[in-house]
Amino acid sequence: MLVYGQMNEPPGARWRAPLTALTISEYFRDQKHKNVLLLMDNVFRFVQAGAEVSSLLGRLPSRVGYQPTLATEVAGLQERIASVAGAAVTAIQAVYVPADDFTDPAVTTISSHMDCVIVLSRAQAAEGFYPAIDPLASSSMLLDPLVVGDAHYQVAEAVRQALARFRELADIISLLGVEELGSADRLVVKRARRLQRFLTQPFMVTEAFTGTPAPPFRRPIRWRGVARFWTVRRMTGRNPRFTWWARWRMRRQKKRLRCLPRMRHEVAHRHPPLMLWSMRVSTVCAPRMPAAVLVFYRAMRLL
Repeated sequence: MLVYGQMNEPPGARWRAPLTALTISEYFRDQKHKNVLLLMDNVFRFVQAGAEVSSLLGRLPSRVGYQPTLATEVAGLQERIASVAGAAVTAIQAVYVPADDFTDPAVTTISSHMDCVIVLSRAQAAEGFYPAIDPLASSSMLLDPLVVGDAHYQVAEAVRQALARFRELADIISLLGVEELGSADRLVVKRARRLQRFLTQPFMVTEAFTGTPAPPFRRPIRWRGVARFWTVRRMTGRNPRFTWWARWRMRRQKKRLRCLPRMRHEVAHRHPPLMLWSMRVSTVCAPRMPAAVLVFYRAMRLL
């Protein structure tokens, strides 16, 4: 169902449009017991219409000319978006940011009620990265180790740290170049640039801007694909150790070894992928491994 509140209508009608949409959503949730997806484009017009109604009523304006009842009106709208037993209302709301000022009272009041915020960046779009999502400014309450798992959470935090460090080094790179950075910073820059391209995909609607044709179908980006950018070596430090991903692979390898036969030819015959992976890791990473890990992999080669 569609509920319109166009800009050529009186401010009172535009102010009532999102409330009407919420009433319809509550009917399907409470009476029909169905899950409802509510799309609002955009909720800033609700605040703007409320400011116009407040000025018509002769009220004194608050900060930046907004109505004094801004927080009460937004809370009355957002708190109705809730779940009950067996059904829920999920809202996706577009928020216009006046002059790209995220400290605007309307933006801060609306954002305080959101569980997840996805920020579209003009700088990302200017560089040709679509979707132009800023991962540093975006946030989600579900990004928690208890919800998504410890591995997923660590990958997301590592991506944010790499992109944040790359943004700090952007001015130095533009003035002096990448060659003037240290080895650790050069690794961060290389990894962050690869991550930026990995997290984007061509769209048919952006083909005219990027010049890249959009494929008919692309597999969704998952956190395991991002984890490939973190190898056995850490991003910084002169004495690198195993990352969480390599430690997890090592623990799983030890569990498999407990049930393997004790003959080398049987290991190579029954578990060839496991044997090849063990030989490759022991050859590449042996100079940097701890003593216990060296003993473990050397024992593998002697089986």
